[in-house]
Amino acid sequence: MRTFSRIFCLFCLVLAPLIAHADSSKIVAVLPLSGRLANIGRDLQNAITLQDTGSVSVVYEDDGFDPKNTVAAVQKSLTDPEVKGFIFFGSGTSLAAKPLIERSNIPAIAVAMSDKIVENSQYMFRYYVPAEAQAGRIAQEINHAGYKNVIFVVSQQEAMLGFQKYFQGNLAFPTGNYFEVQPGDTDLKSTALKISAMKPDAICLLLLPPELQSFAKQIRSIGYKGQFFGPTQIGNPDAAKAAEGALENTWFTGVDEASEKELISRFRNRFGTNPTSEALVAYDAAGLLAKAVTSKEPLQYFLKPTEFNGIFGANLAFVNPNTLQPPIALKRIKGVALKQEG
Repeated sequence: MRTFSRIFCLFCLVLAPLIAHADSSKIVAVLPLSGRLANIGRDLQNAITLQDTGSVSVVYEDDGFDPKNTVAAVQKSLTDPEVKGFIFFGSGTSLAAKPLIERSNIPAIAVAMSDKIVENSQYMFRYYVPAEAQAGRIAQEINHAGYKNVIFVVSQQEAMLGFQKYFQGNLAFPTGNYFEVQPGDTDLKSTALKISAMKPDAICLLLLPPELQSFAKQIRSIGYKGQFFGPTQIGNPDAAKAAEGALENTWFTGVDEASEKELISRFRNRFGTNPTSEALVAYDAAGLLAKAVTSKEPLQYFLKPTEFNGIFGANLAFVNPNTLQPPIALKRIKGVALKQEG
């Protein structure tokens, strides 16, 4: 009997690591931890570290907000059998990863705005306020404010071009009121001069850093005093700081944070800053994905988000196709702080 016990114990010691290895699961978060959106990438990473993902571990890959790097990170990660899910940030990067995700049969959540990410998709989900929902809310506010002459300055980037397409199809402003700029271009003085000469009531900033803060500073420097507004990417705190006051009082759409005071407090105590809208969404996305990949039917888990005890609770909606949509609110830049409107 004693010999049997020893053999059984030895068997358990040998088998235990194999069982643990078989049950282990990973989520890979592919984020811009370097490059022009590194501050947002770090914000997402910080938020995810606060999430309880249970037995599922989270590993991070840096894509520098470059779709080629996103694809390389996914290809590398798919060689690891423990990888059961992905989190991405950005429309262009998520779109680049989409074909690999669909072939791998591994679910992914994109913190991104473009509708193309989830069109005809089975395994790619989106957790964010979609571009069309934000554009619709912005259009309402344009009409409410009574702007007669609005100029749209647009980065040639997937999500920003999507906004332009919506506005061109749904608002009566002429084609000449739309100006496209190259991503990363900071010498926008000639564009600023042309726009200033048109004497707009307001300018819609469909821009990403660094062109966001560069354009704002340059057109303010030649005397433009009108209103800036736009979608959620305007809430980048580093861009607001770098704009040196040029973005003061800019209004924009973002995630409604009214019920997130506890998480915001935890984040501020740990990292010394308030989380961005993207960080709040990433926190929830990591928890949701961890629950999904350990459930019997991962894809079905996403269809009933209110059963997930996330920070948005019953206010988190599932919208076809494959979109988890948190509530939306208008916000405003005050100093380098972001204030929610009512």
